[in-house]
Amino acid sequence: MVYPVAAAAQLGRNQENTVQPVLVTTGDGKVLSPSFEGTPEAEFRTSRRTVICSGEIPYFRGADVHDGFISCSGGKRAQAKLFSHYGKQLVLDIGPANVAVRELNRPQAAYPIYALGEVEFRCKGNYSSSSGRAAPFMVGCGSRFSEGVGAVSLQAKDGKRKHLTVWVDAPL
Repeated sequence: MVYPVAAAAQLGRNQENTVQPVLVTTGDGKVLSPSFEGTPEAEFRTSRRTVICSGEIPYFRGADVHDGFISCSGGKRAQAKLFSHYGKQLVLDIGPANVAVRELNRPQAAYPIYALGEVEFRCKGNYSSSSGRAAPFMVGCGSRFSEGVGAVSLQAKDGKRKHLTVWVDAPL
């Protein structure tokens, strides 16, 4: 069943649901997402307000957590966190690239913890994967005033790193 984007956005924001696979296309129908098996559950079409992020994040902490920063279009940067200890979930904070990353004051931590200096909006979504690869999945995004939607493609690299490609519509 293919959900319209509005319904898929609602499912993407609900952390109990996984909307996967998602077909990512341009406005004129050119496919951007990597190939996947099966029928798409939703389609995400890019637009002028779509922020595109791409990069690799390392295995950072115990309990199957990957955490790192990736570059985005439109003068943005994202911090991606992949959690897999209670199901597989992505949390993505997006903010301006020209604001410095800050170290959090956590004296009890055994390692330094970093965060974006300014977060404009956050996206979350659940996914499933096999062989370190996840078919594109839906994420729901929000800021103080509005909500958006997007899709993420995830692929394992060298066992300790994950490569992400993110397409999200920035909330208005």
